[in-house]
Amino acid sequence: MSNFEIINGVRCRMVEPEQLQKDSKFPCAVRPINDKSKKGSYNRWTNRHLLKYIEIINSTAKMADGTPDGYMPYCDHLGGINIEVVEIIGYPEAEMVQELVETPQGGGE
Repeated sequence: MSNFEIINGVRCRMVEPEQLQKDSKFPCAVRPINDKSKKGSYNRWTNRHLLKYIEIINSTAKMADGTPDGYMPYCDHLGGINIEVVEIIGYPEAEMVQELVETPQGGGE
Protein backbone atom coordinates (compact mmCIF):
# COMPACT_ATOMS: atom_id res chain seq x y z
CA MET A 1 0.00 0.00 0.00
CA SER A 2 1.34 3.42 -0.98
CA ASN A 3 1.50 6.41 1.30
CA PHE A 4 -0.33 9.50 -0.04
CA GLU A 5 -0.38 13.10 1.16
CA ILE A 6 -2.04 16.26 -0.07
CA ILE A 7 0.65 18.76 -1.10
CA ASN A 8 -0.48 22.22 -2.20
CA GLY A 9 -3.91 20.81 -2.98
CA VAL A 10 -2.57 17.89 -5.06
CA ARG A 11 -2.68 14.24 -3.92
CA CYS A 12 0.86 12.85 -4.15
CA ARG A 13 2.34 9.38 -3.75
CA MET A 14 5.14 9.79 -1.23
CA VAL A 15 8.54 8.15 -1.76
CA GLU A 16 11.81 7.84 0.16
CA PRO A 17 13.60 11.17 -0.33
CA GLU A 18 16.05 11.24 -3.23
CA GLN A 19 18.15 14.11 -4.53
CA LEU A 20 16.62 16.11 -7.37
CA GLN A 21 18.49 15.71 -10.67
CA LYS A 22 18.10 17.39 -14.06
CA ASP A 23 16.85 14.06 -15.46
CA SER A 24 14.50 13.18 -12.57
CA LYS A 25 10.94 12.10 -13.27
CA PHE A 26 8.60 15.12 -13.44
CA PRO A 27 6.30 16.50 -12.17
CA CYS A 28 7.41 15.88 -8.60
CA ALA A 29 7.07 17.28 -5.09
CA VAL A 30 10.34 18.67 -3.72
CA ARG A 31 11.67 20.25 -0.54
CA PRO A 32 15.06 21.45 0.69
CA ILE A 33 17.19 18.66 2.15
CA ASN A 34 16.99 18.80 5.95
CA ASP A 35 18.95 15.89 7.36
CA LYS A 36 22.35 15.46 9.04
CA SER A 37 24.25 15.48 5.74
CA LYS A 38 26.43 18.38 4.57
CA LYS A 39 23.63 19.50 2.24
CA GLY A 40 21.12 19.40 5.08
CA SER A 41 23.47 21.42 7.27
CA TYR A 42 23.97 23.90 4.44
CA ASN A 43 20.20 24.38 4.13
CA ARG A 44 19.74 24.82 7.87
CA TRP A 45 22.46 27.47 7.84
CA THR A 46 21.78 29.25 4.51
CA ASN A 47 18.17 28.45 3.55
CA ARG A 48 16.57 28.06 7.00
CA HIS A 49 13.60 30.21 5.99
CA LEU A 50 12.82 27.78 3.11
CA LEU A 51 12.83 24.51 5.07
CA LYS A 52 9.07 24.60 5.68
CA TYR A 53 8.15 24.79 1.97
CA ILE A 54 7.25 21.99 -0.41
CA GLU A 55 6.77 22.72 -4.13
CA ILE A 56 5.45 20.70 -7.06
CA ILE A 57 7.60 21.36 -10.11
CA ASN A 58 7.40 20.25 -13.75
CA SER A 59 11.12 20.33 -14.62
CA THR A 60 14.47 21.86 -13.78
CA ALA A 61 14.90 23.18 -17.31
CA LYS A 62 16.09 26.74 -17.81
CA MET A 63 12.97 28.86 -17.67
CA ALA A 64 12.00 31.99 -19.60
CA ASP A 65 12.59 34.05 -16.44
CA GLY A 66 16.35 33.49 -16.88
CA THR A 67 16.88 30.96 -14.07
CA PRO A 68 20.39 29.49 -14.62
CA ASP A 69 20.75 25.82 -15.49
CA GLY A 70 21.15 23.69 -12.34
CA TYR A 71 18.92 25.90 -10.19
CA MET A 72 15.27 25.60 -9.27
CA PRO A 73 12.99 27.23 -11.83
CA TYR A 74 10.57 29.93 -10.77
CA CYS A 75 8.10 28.60 -8.21
CA ASP A 76 6.39 30.10 -5.19
CA HIS A 77 9.16 29.70 -2.60
CA LEU A 78 12.12 27.61 -3.75
CA GLY A 79 12.90 29.36 -7.03
CA GLY A 80 16.57 30.10 -7.59
CA ILE A 81 18.20 27.69 -5.12
CA ASN A 82 20.65 25.07 -6.38
CA ILE A 83 18.99 21.72 -7.21
CA GLU A 84 21.82 19.93 -5.37
CA VAL A 85 20.26 20.91 -2.02
CA VAL A 86 16.70 19.83 -2.95
CA GLU A 87 15.15 16.38 -2.66
CA ILE A 88 12.15 14.67 -4.24
CA ILE A 89 9.61 13.44 -1.69
CA GLY A 90 6.66 12.46 -3.90
CA TYR A 91 4.90 12.36 -7.25
CA PRO A 92 1.39 13.61 -8.13
CA GLU A 93 -1.23 10.96 -8.89
CA ALA A 94 -1.58 10.06 -12.57
CA GLU A 95 -4.85 11.95 -13.11
CA MET A 96 -3.28 15.13 -11.71
CA VAL A 97 -0.22 15.03 -13.97
CA GLN A 98 -1.92 16.31 -17.14
CA GLU A 99 -3.39 19.27 -15.26
CA LEU A 100 0.02 20.13 -13.77
CA VAL A 101 1.81 19.84 -17.12
CA GLU A 102 -0.67 22.25 -18.69
CA THR A 103 0.16 24.96 -16.13
CA PRO A 104 3.40 26.95 -16.41
CA GLN A 105 5.02 25.61 -13.22
CA GLY A 106 2.63 23.43 -11.25
CA GLY A 107 0.88 24.46 -8.08
CA GLY A 108 2.39 26.32 -5.19
CA GLU A 109 1.65 26.93 -1.56
